[in-house]
Formats: sequence, structure tokens, C-alpha cells
Amino acid sequence: FYIFPRIDAKRFGIQNDEQFVLDFLREKHVLLVHGGGFNWANPDHFRIVYLPEVSVLTESMKKMDEFLEKYRLSCFLKQFSV
Repeated sequence: FYIFPRIDAKRFGIQNDEQFVLDFLREKHVLLVHGGGFNWANPDHFRIVYLPEVSVLTESMKKMDEFLEKYRLSCFLKQFSV
């Protein structure tokens, strides 16, 4: 009923997986569980429940794609800000 995918934390500038899932929840209204909630040491995993209908999961993953594009851009811009 669950999947526990890995995300490239370095690519997306994720240093705190709990903050990442909270940011995603606030912006896109989709709840994930951070890997740290399962004693996963690195900020590179999160849990998804895949019981909702496929259309709901599809929409949620579209939201994740949009969110990650923006998240990656903000990480890139932070590297060059003074």
C-alpha cells in the first residue's frame, strides 16, 4: 500500500526532508511522509500511499513535478545570491 521512493536530494537542494514535505503540503496540498519519520538517516526518501484512485495519484505526481521544478530553481538561485 506504500512506496518509499528515493529523490536526488543534492539535485533539488533538499537538506531537511521534513521541511521538504511540509513545503510541498503547504504549496500543493499533498501529504507525504518524510523518510526521517521511518528512521531513514538521509533526506532522500519519502513515503507515498498509493491507495487513492489513479486519477488522484496522477494529479498528485503532476503537482510534485511542478513543485520540484520550482524547488530546484530556488536552490539554484540560492547558490548565486550574495
